[in-house]
Amino acid sequence: MRCNDSWVFASGLVVVGGRRHEACGVDSERPRGVPVEIQAASAIDHARQTLSWAEHRCVPTDCLIARVGQLLSESDPTEVVSTLEERDLTHEQSRSLGKAIGGLLSDVDVVRGVDKGAYDRRIGRLLRMLPEELSCPLAADCVAHERKSRRTAGLRCLRLASGDGELHGHLASCFERHGDVRVLKALLSEPMRPEGVLPERMLVAFADDEYWEMRVVEACLRADRDSGLRYVDSYPHAFAWAAGRSGDSELVPAVSRCLEVADEKWRVVGIVAWAYGKLGASGELARLHDVLDEMACEWMGT
Repeated sequence: MRCNDSWVFASGLVVVGGRRHEACGVDSERPRGVPVEIQAASAIDHARQTLSWAEHRCVPTDCLIARVGQLLSESDPTEVVSTLEERDLTHEQSRSLGKAIGGLLSDVDVVRGVDKGAYDRRIGRLLRMLPEELSCPLAADCVAHERKSRRTAGLRCLRLASGDGELHGHLASCFERHGDVRVLKALLSEPMRPEGVLPERMLVAFADDEYWEMRVVEACLRADRDSGLRYVDSYPHAFAWAAGRSGDSELVPAVSRCLEVADEKWRVVGIVAWAYGKLGASGELARLHDVLDEMACEWMGT
């Protein structure tokens, strides 16, 4: 609401002549030129909101969990979630919350006229309250969903384990279904696995993104050095970068080959120098000075 060059918002924010004031019931700095009636109305509005928050904080944890199952009918669903985030849950309470979230996942999909994205974000916050063994199956289901906001909720709390081939396979099928490259990024937190998406498929998905191309090659090297070495010729920049991050000094010859095979050596020479430094290849670094001099002569005439 605007009054005499001032704006008064329901949240309690009062803007006077470009300045901001928080009306919170305590007159620490009275806004100049704002009628006291407007200040009082704003402070009362803010106090009503504070009263609602305070009442939520007095609700027992078990009751809050039960209300999660009926979150669609709550007048302030975000406050229910925020209050629950402040609680330390027992294992039994975590199990009850997991069941309530499972029901909420289905309810949000079938009910019309609600902001599904907002509820998916609340679901993501709820999932992060659960221990991993309870959140992971629910998060995996979220990643398979057709709606991006639901997939986001799942991906943000999903934790891959290197031995969980079934989950890797599930994520691979999710990517093939909806093509969300964020699923590939989740897979690349672990070494490459046969149950996952093929490296070549990932490299196509990450075309022109040098960082994630490197992460694909790195995942291959972590799983099996030989499977990573096959990308020296086709992805020399990505390979040199991944080799340097690996700290494996036995990869120095392969890094040298990256410079040899690159079509545009000036694009690769910097990352090769970096990799040599990370791998302790002092001899190769010394020889690189001559290579740089030759490049400078070719491209700059110096």
